[in-house]
Amino acid sequence: MKEQKRFNLQFFAEPNPGGNPDQNPNPNPNPGAPKIEFSKEQQDAIDKIVSARLSREVEKFEQQKQELLKKQEEEKKRTDELNSIKDEKERKLRETEMELEKMRGEREQLAHEQRISKTKDQLSEKKLPTAVAKFLTDKDEKVTLANITEFEKTFNEAVTGLVNEKLRGTGNPGTNPGNPGSGGMDGVEAAFYARNPHLKPKS
Repeated sequence: MKEQKRFNLQFFAEPNPGGNPDQNPNPNPNPGAPKIEFSKEQQDAIDKIVSARLSREVEKFEQQKQELLKKQEEEKKRTDELNSIKDEKERKLRETEMELEKMRGEREQLAHEQRISKTKDQLSEKKLPTAVAKFLTDKDEKVTLANITEFEKTFNEAVTGLVNEKLRGTGNPGTNPGNPGSGGMDGVEAAFYARNPHLKPKS
């Protein structure tokens, strides 16, 4: 005769949700009722069922865990890509701003040189020295014309004073009036710059 093994069904019962300490802790409230007994084969079958269910639950948990980790990794990857795109856009924006600033500086320099060239032409037409063109040039053309007019007046006064001194015989016999419009440092220009040192071009 096979050995009979007792199996306590109370093991699978739901726990007491209220946790009432006064409840009878005896899993078999009716001690006089017959106990259910399982054979070894039956107990093995039950154990196998329980084990299989536990395995499925563990497998399900691991699958959910892996899916969560994968989702977190994908989210991190997307965030990194967005940050990378943002950084790249900011870098390109800075490079564009620097390039535009460089172009603005080059255009301004070219425009300034063109203004100086125009001032030289105006001075040359008036037979005035062109070496002071950059000192008379301004972004505002009206200001440049006013500077040229004031310079012409001052220069002509200096020439007149030098001529008068020569006529009186008080001038430096070693100076040569030369051509006032030549732009060289002749006697007239030397006299002018002597009286107006702030306008003398730096060598």
